[in-house]
Amino acid sequence: MNVPFDLVQRMISVCVATRQNLTSQLGAGKDGSVFATSHGTAIKFHSHPTVYRNERDAYLRLKEKRVTNVNGFNVPKLLSFHDAANAVEMSIVQPPYLLDFASARIDEDGFAFDSDTEEFRHANIHELFGDRAADVFLLLDTLQRRFGILMLDARPPNIRFE
Repeated sequence: MNVPFDLVQRMISVCVATRQNLTSQLGAGKDGSVFATSHGTAIKFHSHPTVYRNERDAYLRLKEKRVTNVNGFNVPKLLSFHDAANAVEMSIVQPPYLLDFASARIDEDGFAFDSDTEEFRHANIHELFGDRAADVFLLLDTLQRRFGILMLDARPPNIRFE
């Protein structure tokens, strides 16, 4: 694995601060890389401060509301965050789960997609989730209505059924 030097520096910084080791990579994408730790948790190192703040703020909102489950989907618990390293540490959850809030928006009251975008979004969710699309729409509505979190990255890696 070829890891950029700045990511290595951030990884070392968080590991020293939390007194733990990274044991394996759990995933990687456009918004960052996720690693399992020696404490049985996960740390996500974000690729950009904006996506880090989006995710941190969504998990802070869920923590503030003591949310660990939304409509039957397990939600990771925020354990710590590290602004200088653009990293969040969270619990590891089992399916069904909801995770990855790097593209989320907080408190976007009155937000509405334009009609073309909304049509594309609905078609995309139907294509990705098939007969479970209604469950996904209900989950997204609950997130926005009850917790003020607008999740924009509704994909099977982020919303997983059993």
